[in-house]
Amino acid sequence: MSVLKWAAYEHLIIRGAYDVSRNFLSKYISEHIGTAVTKHAIRHVMTLSNDFFQENNPGYITMSVRSGSMLSGSFQDLFFNVPTTTFNLGLNYIYFCWKFDVYFVAISAATCVAFAWVHYSTGRISDEVRRDAINMQRSQSNQQYDVFEHWRTVASFNKIPETTENLLEPLDRSRDSTIRRGVVESLMDAIRRSVNGVGLAVACVLMVGHIAHGRHPVGDLPSLMQLWGSFTGGIAMLCGLGEKLRTIAWQTETLSALLQRKPAVVDREDAIELPDVIQGRVEFRNVHFGHDPRKPLLKDVSFVAEPNKTIAIVGRSGGGKSTLVDLTVRFFDVTQGSILVDGNDISGVKLSSLRKHIGLISQNETIFATTIMKNVRYGKPDASDEDVYQACRDADIHDKIMSFPDGYQTKVERRGSKLSGGEVQRLVLARVILKDPKIIILDEATSQLDALTESNVLENAINTRNKNRTKIIVAHRLRTIEDDALVLVVENGEIIEKGINKKLRVLPGSEYKKMWDAASGRRQTGKAPDATSPSPHGLDEFQARLLIERRLQYPSESVEDSIKAVNERTDHEDGPRFGAGFLGFFRLALGKDAGPEKILKREMGSVIGGGKQLQEPREGLSRASSISID
Repeated sequence: MSVLKWAAYEHLIIRGAYDVSRNFLSKYISEHIGTAVTKHAIRHVMTLSNDFFQENNPGYITMSVRSGSMLSGSFQDLFFNVPTTTFNLGLNYIYFCWKFDVYFVAISAATCVAFAWVHYSTGRISDEVRRDAINMQRSQSNQQYDVFEHWRTVASFNKIPETTENLLEPLDRSRDSTIRRGVVESLMDAIRRSVNGVGLAVACVLMVGHIAHGRHPVGDLPSLMQLWGSFTGGIAMLCGLGEKLRTIAWQTETLSALLQRKPAVVDREDAIELPDVIQGRVEFRNVHFGHDPRKPLLKDVSFVAEPNKTIAIVGRSGGGKSTLVDLTVRFFDVTQGSILVDGNDISGVKLSSLRKHIGLISQNETIFATTIMKNVRYGKPDASDEDVYQACRDADIHDKIMSFPDGYQTKVERRGSKLSGGEVQRLVLARVILKDPKIIILDEATSQLDALTESNVLENAINTRNKNRTKIIVAHRLRTIEDDALVLVVENGEIIEKGINKKLRVLPGSEYKKMWDAASGRRQTGKAPDATSPSPHGLDEFQARLLIERRLQYPSESVEDSIKAVNERTDHEDGPRFGAGFLGFFRLALGKDAGPEKILKREMGSVIGGGKQLQEPREGLSRASSISID
């Protein structure tokens, strides 16, 4: 009895230790494999090019990457459950064949073959239902992400009820699909069980006959049923694991497609490193580009941005300005021609080496959901706190940051949603200033700043601190362009005009002069200004905005000093200077008896804050002279 107890304890201890070790080992290995696959997917995604991120929304990318974690269960089944089940199945079937005669072996073999065939046939039907459910789930996830991402648009168009219904409708179809899938799988499982039951019934009838004729003892009947259940159960488990693996394979199809995606822009094998210090000369040489060869976006573009100089790219929307920026940073490769930095074709330069020397600020730049300090320091991780503070001062955002309760440790929300657009742009600008690149690209980088802040930022951060930098500026607000900057007018992918800003803007008949005059609010009549006009030199909207904002910022300053300060800042060859004509304009606009102080203070707070437009001129003021303050 003691021997039996010892054997029982030994069995329990050994069996328990085996099960614990097996489960731990299988979980450890499978989780490590799943994590490794996910890490590999993330690394691969980060090597892909700009086109991939333009084509796919973040929700799809995230879902594809996370599907790698599903593989941990498949590895556990494949490397642990399948071998163990197969081994036990083999032992049980060998013992079954040894214990019973050829009739039972033939019946069991026929049952196993029939069961496997039925499982495969019915599994194809279940697979179609399961695959439809997976595809429907993916579609719903993409639709929901798209709507949640653009909630502001939905709300602003008052489409929340309709859009909500559009999101809820697929859920009903998904519910019906899940129910249908459950019914189909139950029916298929019943068919499989019936095949196994028929085989077992035939074997039992045969065994009863053998027992009746004395060929087998009575105890062989329960043994037959037990062994039958063990090996047919093993076959069912293997078939079920096959279904599970197929399901995981479908769920990870997007991951497989993602891993097969190749980056469009890669380093050549012979790619070189740019020196740590470069001159910053950028040259476009007969550049052609187009995502579709039949629809070129750029055609034979050539220009040179000399070191430490400014080049401005202007033109109508869709003309190819931002495409020039994308090619300079090498988000795409040119179709034909070449782009050179210090004489080196950038297609033969390592991407990391090229982008190390470029600072890009675009109108769509965002910040990360972390602290302001980490966001700015992203441009230079080893920068000191004082360096970060100075960069933010140059970007005219330091005082605003210090007004927050947590200062630079303030955590911003996703995409900087708790900050204004102008504050986000200045943080992005500070990040680039801290990086201190030799080549700075500004793609409408100050589009969300008011005129005074924009002027301060351009003066302090761009033109003064970065005067020894090559600057490429894409601008719609032409007043932000330096007088000595080289201007390229781009239209339909071609450079149609080229010249120095202060000369090109006064060139009769030039496209740029038309753009400049339109931006300045001047009439395109081709006639000289009327000598009797209240403002004989015309009205410069940009200067008007600067003067109004300066008067609000420095109320104790005399009007004459304010005019002098703005004139010094905006002095140019063809532009008007403020004087009696300008003040006369405001007298007529706000009342004939208005003095300088009254003119500049009257309702100016609402004008600047709300974009009030002087569309109804007073008596004696021509409609062409009216001004819109954005």
